[in-house]
Amino acid sequence: MRSEAEIRREVEGRLRRRGLLIADWGFWLLVGFAIVSYFRHQSFASDYDNVAALFVLFWTALLGLHTLAVLYIEAREWLVRRAIQREREFYVLQTTYEKRKRDDSASRNGEASRPLISEDGELIEFPEHHLEDDDYAQRSRNS
Repeated sequence: MRSEAEIRREVEGRLRRRGLLIADWGFWLLVGFAIVSYFRHQSFASDYDNVAALFVLFWTALLGLHTLAVLYIEAREWLVRRAIQREREFYVLQTTYEKRKRDDSASRNGEASRPLISEDGELIEFPEHHLEDDDYAQRSRNS
């Protein structure tokens, strides 16, 4: 079992990643709205239009890469956690699984059609099956 500190570190790392992604998107939206509102109130085209457009385009590309990186890390960690959980379930099944024992009814001498088995599981006697010649001939024809 993992300690509480290890679990806390894992959860805090996940929350930190998600928080940074949300902060990145929020700051991008804030700056995007500021740039749009600034250029909306400009009555003339300035030299900074192209620079601002390139800046927003570059920042959007970085934001997309950041989002893909966070999604990749989250998916990878989820797959690792799922594999660990499957291993734990397999281990529990393996330790609790009990192989079926031999049925002792075959060693009883109640029916003549069953073989006789000794205490150690060795076959003592196997009853002979007497087939009538007609039954054998009929089975041969049908097959």
